[in-house]
Formats: sequence, structure tokens, C-alpha cells
Amino acid sequence: RKALQFVLLVFFCGVGLWVLLPQSNRLDVAPSHGSEGGRPEAIPLQAAAEARPQFSGALIPNDPIPEFPHATIRDERIEPLSGERFERRRLLGVEGAFPHVRTVEHYRKSADGTWERERIEAMLSDSVLATRPDGVSLDEFADQLRALGFRTGRQYVFSPAVRVFVPGPVTLDGIVAALGRLQAEFQLANASPDYLQFSQTVPNDYDARSLWGLEKIQAPIGWSVTTGASTLVAGVLDSGIDWHHPDLVANIWTNAGELANGRDDDGNGLVDDLHGWDFASGDNDPSDENSHGTHVAGIIGGAGNNGAGIVGVAWQVKLLGVRCGDQSLSTSAVIQAMDYLSDLRRNGVPIVVANNSYSSTSYISTQRDSIVRARDAGILFVA
Repeated sequence: RKALQFVLLVFFCGVGLWVLLPQSNRLDVAPSHGSEGGRPEAIPLQAAAEARPQFSGALIPNDPIPEFPHATIRDERIEPLSGERFERRRLLGVEGAFPHVRTVEHYRKSADGTWERERIEAMLSDSVLATRPDGVSLDEFADQLRALGFRTGRQYVFSPAVRVFVPGPVTLDGIVAALGRLQAEFQLANASPDYLQFSQTVPNDYDARSLWGLEKIQAPIGWSVTTGASTLVAGVLDSGIDWHHPDLVANIWTNAGELANGRDDDGNGLVDDLHGWDFASGDNDPSDENSHGTHVAGIIGGAGNNGAGIVGVAWQVKLLGVRCGDQSLSTSAVIQAMDYLSDLRRNGVPIVVANNSYSSTSYISTQRDSIVRARDAGILFVA
């Protein structure tokens, strides 16, 4: 009963925050004057702008991308499409856990004659996402890929998702060629780009103490029924958690099956995963380097009735942080993190919910499979 009450509180909190967060993808660019049909080869951006003046207002070299405003643009090309549309492809250098990024922005001409960006696909440009086949060991999979010139990132016994690094220098179309090779030569039909998911940016002057969101979801009414339970665990897939934060430290989960002794005591393949795991860097320190995960953790389980700071939806709950990136989270890390929670749950850790406060425009069946595995393990997926 306590688990159900807690899960409902967290679910309605997540839905409420999703509704309240701003969403926008409209770009104001100069009007165009017609379009050409067909689907020619992608050509350099400057050449496309000169040869096709109808795109000139939308094709500004080195024009910043809203999702990566401080990125270094290393290469960019345009591919005109039929039906008053085009794609803009860029190779970026960004700061953070994933410095090599490829973006594909999809544009169409709107009714008023301006160009509107429909959506963006962002993915890693130095690696792709693959699924290790059933019955193939971690070492066997690494050896098979190495024979083709590929290198695997860290693999985990509890997750089939593998980040695979492509050979050679990082280029705009490097992962396209790599995926073609993996599918043709290695018969990895489920290999895909390692898409990035986006968390919301939390400004450094955000005043969480207003707590108007808790009033919006009528949290005080829920608190009259339950304030959570310290025997339950909430997983937070995000940028990590500042587990020394004064409003969170009392509610940070500690792995009872692990000791700080440099060994894998609980047998899950991870050494000293005392408070979670960092799947972006592949180590046992899921500390927050962005602040978004700490912000989300505070909403879920900031300690209550301690006369300091803020309060979360559940005053008493254990918070298990799994770092999947910073402001951008890779799909491979997200899948591995979800499988980690599922494995812990199957081995007795009372994880009842996994919070996923990020967005993406790309559907990946392998990520859906990890969500199904979590569901089957008894974990509610909240986004």
C-alpha cells in the first residue's frame, strides 16, 4: 500500500512538471522564394546557399543550434528534399560527457512562407548503439567487433546495450558508413545511431524554495495520506545526484550488498557501486556535474520536516542516482542505467519507480525493450 501511494505521488509530480515546462522548436528565419523538387546529394552548406537562393535566409553558416548554443561547428551540409523541405546536417564539438555530436535538423516551409524547423535529431558522432546478441559473451562480442576495426565501450552483464566506437577520425558521415558496415558485414540489424536525449537546463538563479509546483499538484493533500517510506527506492536517470546536498543526504540510497573495498561484493559486475553508477563515464561516482539531476531528485525526495531548504513530494524515500550524461544523455547510457535498476530490483532492492526527466524526438526499439524489462521487474517508468 505504501509503495502504491508513493508511486502515485511521484507519477503525478512528473506529469505536472512535464505540462508546466516550456516547449518550443519554431525558428524565425527569412522568407524563401520557392523550392526545387528531387532529392540530390547532400552538398556543402555555403554552396547550397549560393546555388539555391530560396534557402539563403535559413542557411546561415555557423548559426548556433538552440540545443547546443556553445558548440563548435566543425562541418555542416544541406540536403534539399522534395515537398518544400530540407535537412541540415552538422558535426559539433561540445563540452561535457559526450564531446562529439552529429545533428540533423528537419526544415519545412510554413504557410506564411518562412522556414520552420520541425525537429532535430542529435546523436553521437564517434560511436553507435548496438545490442549484444543472446548467447554471446562480453569478450566474444568485443573480439568480433575488433576484427572489423571497431571498439566497444564498457559492457555490462545485466544489459545488452553496447556503445561501439567507429574507426578512423570523427567525420560528419562516419557513423552512417559504420552502421552500413555493421549491418552488412556483422549482421547487426538492430545497430542504430546513439541518439541523445535532452534534459531541461536549470539556471543558477532558480529559486526552488517557492515550491509553487507542489501546491499545483496539491501535494499537501497527498501528505495527509503518506509522506513516503524510507524502505522504498526511486531511481533517477539523469545527470547524477549531488549526494552530499543537505536536503538529499539523508535520503540517498546505499547499496547494502556492496562495501567500499575495491571488490564487486554483490556480483553485478560493478566495483563499489555504493550509491549508484555513472554510465556516461563508466565509474562508481554518479555525482551531478550539471545540477539537473539534483534538481529532479529534490522534487522527488527532498527531506521534509527538517526545518531547512526545500521539501520533495516524498519526504522519506531512498534516491538512487544513475548518471547518463550532463544536459545531453546518450541512449546507450540510458538503456544500461535502466537495465541496472531492473537487475537491482530482481535481486531484492525495492526500486518502485524510475524517473526519466528528458526528451527526445527519436524512437529506438532497443530503449523500449529496456523499459519493458523494467516493467516486468516491477518498476514504474515515469517520464
